Amino acid sequence: MMVQPRSNMRRMLVTVTSAIVCAMLLVACGKTKEIKKPPPLPVPKINSTVHLKKLWSQDIGSSELFGVGLIPQIVDGRLYSADSAGHVMAIDAKSGKQIWRTDVEQKISGAVGVGGSHIAVGTPDGKVIVLDREKGAVVWQKQVISEVLAPPAIGDGVVVVRTVDGSVTGLDAESGDKKWTFRRPVPGLTLRGSGAPLITEGVVIAGFADGKILAADIATGSIRWDTQVAYSRGRNEVERLIDIDGRPLLVGSVLYVASYQGRVLAMALGSRRVVWGRDISSYVDLGADSGRLYVSDEEGRVLALDRLTGDTVWKQESLLRRNLSGPAAFDNFVVVGDLEGYLHVMSK
Repeated sequence: MMVQPRSNMRRMLVTVTSAIVCAMLLVACGKTKEIKKPPPLPVPKINSTVHLKKLWSQDIGSSELFGVGLIPQIVDGRLYSADSAGHVMAIDAKSGKQIWRTDVEQKISGAVGVGGSHIAVGTPDGKVIVLDREKGAVVWQKQVISEVLAPPAIGDGVVVVRTVDGSVTGLDAESGDKKWTFRRPVPGLTLRGSGAPLITEGVVIAGFADGKILAADIATGSIRWDTQVAYSRGRNEVERLIDIDGRPLLVGSVLYVASYQGRVLAMALGSRRVVWGRDISSYVDLGADSGRLYVSDEEGRVLALDRLTGDTVWKQESLLRRNLSGPAAFDNFVVVGDLEGYLHVMSK
């Protein structure tokens, strides 16, 4: 059963037990009532002070077949992308010229991870496929525990895969042999999606549907530490959702994490001391520059927060309910995309 209590762009997985609970919540005295949500705000009418020039375009296929987006990556002047139909490609980021394109002949639901000489993608039936980054040839594929919705991470000779059952698995980057795996319990009701792991200084950091973030040794999979980012609260399972679906963001020595219906948290990575926390609900990636953290919240607000204190510098509320992407910061601008394919450029 799939339910969409918040947004037509976000889906949730429900177990049999949770489906019964949700049915009880939706039915009262034998009657059902459709809840009408307000529509997205229209695209703001503004006098543009910045003009974007299109340098090139390239069709990279559909990325929403499985209810989550496939995220391209730009590394060393190349853009790597995948589509739901199974095509993986490398594009010259400056010219837009296609360098190679490979059909892995399987549906893709988690992509793309780039690291070393490899690219990794995941499939809805729990396979991890690794390709050669230079030529696009398939190097190996391995079966993991369940559906892969998050881009794998590659680092220190390990491909780290997060699956929807709460498992994190480390595979040897050269051979695909399993090195380790660990698992966190998954609540009965969760957002459909998984946060991509982050690899840094010999550890892999991942967030989970129970609002917890943890770090494991990348060589052995042994848990180094864990921290509760958000705490479940509410009268029913929908209100108690606290998934961490965005990738943890490391800027210098400070780790930033966002959770749905929970908090945005800043933590000193060395001491694991919480620097600050804000009650902001978000399920997409964060953005940052040298002084600020940028957040697209659940309702479509874009916030600029002081990275040291968490204080709000500014808040943009003219894009409500437009299902915004995570913010990208560059030069003097912050950019988000929306459900209709618009790019919105804001002054920092």
